[in-house]
Order: sequence, then C-alpha cells, then structure tokens
Amino acid sequence: MRKQLIFICTLLCFAFHAQNWNVFNKNYRYNYKFDHSDLVSNVLFVDSVKQAGADTIYYLNRIGVECKGTCPTVTAALNPTVTYVVPNMPQFLQRKIKKYANGLVMLLDTSKQVIIPTSTVTQTWRFDSIYNFDATCVSATSLTVFGQSDSVKTIIVNGTDTLLLSKNFGILQFPEPYTKNKYYRLAGIENKNSYDQTALYGEKVPNAWDFYSYSVGDIISLYNTFHSGPNGFAGCYNIKSYILSINTSSLGILTNTTTIGVSKSGLGYNNHMYCSYGGPLIPGTSTGTSLITSTALSTPTNIANKLYPGMIYAPLGFGPMEVQNITKFGIDFEGRFYKYAGRPCYTYTNYPPQLPNKYATQALAMNNNLLLPTFQSEVAIAYGVGFGLIRSLLLPFEKLDETCLTSFVHNGVTYFGPTKTFDVGMTEHAISEISFHPNPASTKVMLPEIEGAQVKVYNSLGQLVLSAENQSSIDVSSFQNGIYLLTLENSSFKISKKLVVEH
Repeated sequence: MRKQLIFICTLLCFAFHAQNWNVFNKNYRYNYKFDHSDLVSNVLFVDSVKQAGADTIYYLNRIGVECKGTCPTVTAALNPTVTYVVPNMPQFLQRKIKKYANGLVMLLDTSKQVIIPTSTVTQTWRFDSIYNFDATCVSATSLTVFGQSDSVKTIIVNGTDTLLLSKNFGILQFPEPYTKNKYYRLAGIENKNSYDQTALYGEKVPNAWDFYSYSVGDIISLYNTFHSGPNGFAGCYNIKSYILSINTSSLGILTNTTTIGVSKSGLGYNNHMYCSYGGPLIPGTSTGTSLITSTALSTPTNIANKLYPGMIYAPLGFGPMEVQNITKFGIDFEGRFYKYAGRPCYTYTNYPPQLPNKYATQALAMNNNLLLPTFQSEVAIAYGVGFGLIRSLLLPFEKLDETCLTSFVHNGVTYFGPTKTFDVGMTEHAISEISFHPNPASTKVMLPEIEGAQVKVYNSLGQLVLSAENQSSIDVSSFQNGIYLLTLENSSFKISKKLVVEH
C-alpha cells in the first residue's frame, strides 16, 4: 500500500510540474495591457494546434494594423480618400509558439525568440537569432501574482529589457523590443472556450454579460432603417423595448413597440436620411417579446464576445467585395467600456455621439499579408457596458440594414438622447497626460491625435491668434517670442496647456 501511495504521489507531482512553467496555455485567453494603458490592448489565444513530431506548434490569433509609411495608392469609386490596413499581422508573441519536447519555447513568425522556462539563475542563451541578442536568467523568487504566491523568473534581454515568467501564469511582462523601456503586462486570464461572468484570474474583458446588464424597468429606444437596393423596398422604424423581468437564466423579456414606420420604393441609397428627416411616415404599432438567455450571452459565437483589439471585423463574407473594420476598445468619461468598429451612427437628432472611425476597410482580398484599402465604409458595430448593442450597420451588396440606440433609460436616468452624451475616447487620467512637442517651439508644434478636437492658441493678452480643427500640427513660425495658451477641445472635454515660442 505504501509503495502504491508513493507511486501515485509521484505521478501527481509529475503532472503538476508538467502544467507549470508553461509560457502559453492553449485553453486560455490572455489579456495584456501595453505599458500602463487604462484598457486591455492585446487579447491573445490559440487559433489552432499542430504537431510536428514530438513538438507542438500553437498558432495565435492575428490582428490588422494601419499601414504607415510607404503604402499603395488606388482610385476608389466609393471614396477618393483611401488608406490601408495590413491584415494577418502578429502580436507581440508572434504568430506561432513552438513548444519543443525538451521544454524550450520559440516565438516564431516573424521573429525567432527563444525562452527557456526551466532556465537556472545565471544561465545565458541566444534569445533573438535575428538581432543576435542574448538573454540571462538573473533571479528566481517568490512573488504575489493575481493574489497567489508564485515562483517568478526575471530574464534580462540584451542587457536592458526585462522579461518576467511566472511558473503558474506564463509571461507576466514582455518587452516591446528593444531598449524602449515599454512592456506588455499580463492583466488577466480567461477561459478560451467560454465567456464567463468573471475571469479565471485578474481582469476580464467586458463581454455580453456586462453589455446586457439591464435592470427591470429599463427602456431601450432603437432606430432601424433598411433598403434592398437603389430602387427597392425601404423602411425605417423607431422601436422601444421594456425590460419586464430578470431571472437566473435570462436577462429579461423585451416587449417591442414600433411607434412609427415608413416604406416606399425608389428612395435610393440615402433613404435612411429620408426616413430620418420626416418623409410621409406611416404610423403603426406592433408588440412582441424576446428573451436574452444566459446561453446566448456566454457563447463564443456571440459577436459581442468575439471582438478583441485589432480584430478585423468582417461580418458579411462576400469575398472580394467584403466590407471590413478593425475593432477597438474605448472608455467614456463616466468610466463605461465600449467595443466598437467602424463609423458612428449618423448625426440625427438625439443620436449617440460619434465613435472614432479610422480603420473602416473594404477588402479587395484577404490573403496573407495583402493590403486592404480602407474607406469610410458602410459597416460598423458597437457595444457598451450596460447598454447592449448601440450600433449596427451592414451593407451587403445593394442592401442596407442599420440600427442605432437613440436613448436608454437605466434606473430612471436617461443616456444618449438629449440629457446625457458621451464620447468614446480617453479617460480623465489619459487627458491629463496629453502633451505636444516641441515645447518650447520655433516652427512647428506636433499635436496629439484627438478626433474632432478644435485647436485654439491665445497670446498673453488673451487674444485668439490661431484656430483650427482636426490638425496633427500647427505652424508657429510667424508668432512672436513669448508664452501662449494652447487649448484642445471637443464635445466631451477641454484642456489648456502653456506653449512657449522661442525663435
């Protein structure tokens, strides 16, 4: 009996050890924040797994990034102003993680970076074979990680950059190569194949559970418009939904009431403007119920759950004419979280405010690293914590289906609508960090990139000497030497900073 117990304990210890010092677990989603950002900036998980003999290759999720520098140019029929997005780009752990049978781990494609989880203190190895940089394990100590005591190894890369590896949680800190003193830091871990109400460890990316956190008595007002072609059927509706009940298996029963509607042929692609501004409206009402179930909220196929930063949102799948966007995260000035892609709701009265749109894309193809030309294209989606779906716009071929949240009453407080607005963008902390350079300046001042910001410069007498909007820089070469007040303002905030001009 004693021998059997020893044998069982040995197996258990071996199994426990095998699960530790694991750089990446294929069953998890890892939420990282770049440097000291307020939001999760990178969500990494395994797309697929392939065996290569005794070794295992994990293929990670990829992202799209804006093309900068030398980019192709095209003539676009929809919009002459075209930029590009590069799809299938690796995140900081590259496209592949190869786990060798001997325990060594290599981050592959486009780089080749080697991590030895079992390394001992003072052990040195070639970390980056492209730049010929070495890594050295300089310490192994016990630290508190996600509230638990854990063994953590400190690895110095190229003599300057610090990589932290946890025995139970994987990579805690990874450098933005190299010598930048900026890092990706692990903020939380979630189950890959389910979207739970809480994270396994640390910070959870808000998902459908958070977006649809309604209360009994909430009132959701939506605007919907659609058409089937340049000369086809078209309609638009105002819809109110009332949260009647909430239980453990669902968030509520919604009673929908259509207050007004219009249908007409031959309105063309701008029929949604026609609907919005009056037209011959046909009054009508209809009622119905719908149920938001816990199963629907927790499934990975729920688009509210699927969106992660940098993901190319391509909902239609129509090949060479596919319309696409890049997903981003945002926080409003009341601390609410948003996932969004594409352009905002149209600026009808009482509509939600403009969500930033920089990455709307219409794909010519989606193969490997082919560049995607980007337009202010007709496809968008947005979710807000507590608000649910606040924006949806699809334009497959000659059809359009658009939904916008026009107002939301939660616990007696009205959001969107006329009483309260927001702007997805920087938090108060981020606003305080806004800066421009150089300062002092003699010729040109580079400004932070803030959507819709109006720039004003006042001299020491309080006189306005410059006014502009949506500028990346201003020219101060004609200004006299002295101290000026530079103000940046949009619909959500106003900030002023001192500017010194010296020639």
